[in-house]
Amino acid sequence: MKFFNYREYPTPWDDDPREAFNNLVESRRFKPGRAVELGSGNASNAIFLAKHGFEVTAVDCSSASIELARKRAMVARVVVNFIMDNLTNLQKVNGPFEVLVDYSTLDDMTPEEHDSYVKNVLSLTRAGSQFVLYCLEWTLSWWEKLTLRLLSRIGVGQLTLEPGEVNHRFGEHFYINQVAGETKEYDYPRGYAVRLMTRKPDLGRRVLAPSGDKAIRRSGNQAIRQSGRQAFRYRSRVAGQPRWPSGWQIWR
Repeated sequence: MKFFNYREYPTPWDDDPREAFNNLVESRRFKPGRAVELGSGNASNAIFLAKHGFEVTAVDCSSASIELARKRAMVARVVVNFIMDNLTNLQKVNGPFEVLVDYSTLDDMTPEEHDSYVKNVLSLTRAGSQFVLYCLEWTLSWWEKLTLRLLSRIGVGQLTLEPGEVNHRFGEHFYINQVAGETKEYDYPRGYAVRLMTRKPDLGRRVLAPSGDKAIRRSGNQAIRQSGRQAFRYRSRVAGQPRWPSGWQIWR
């Protein structure tokens, strides 16, 4: 949160890794590799990943947040690479990463920042990268929309996403699977969703072709062999790593 004073007040939203994220890591849905937490706050998720064998980078725009997170990592006796950077204009973070984590950072941005955020996330991924995205999410009432519109004039983020927005912004590039979430009628916040998203192959640059054969460019989401054999449609298991058909490889 942009205006939160990390030095003076506790951070109730990121004291511990959330249950859905814990389950994904401990059930080994991810293989240890390079991971990045986007908008890391006090780095609970980054520290949790480091304890499970990941090479972790934690990114936040707040120097106070980074300072607090470094102390927590030292206490936990884990190594995390902390970087202060702007998630809508990354300058210091280089991908690709196998795992990305965002716990309530995107929903704290203004609507105008969302497109830039998505563009920067894509630069950190490759085909098969997995992205855990937690967002507050519910259908806004008219007075909530009016309030958020007024708050946005002083730089306050959107605070929540409406249903369908994640699919709209990420569906072109990721296979999306919701792994947790709920909606309440009266309590606040009134809903949240956790999604596990797997990056699709870049159809404009990569094709699938049998080992040893010459590949041609892909048209749509079909890969056609020059030998004239039947084309196939690639489908990924959204719940896990993409599975390439036996005997096929990625050609650039």
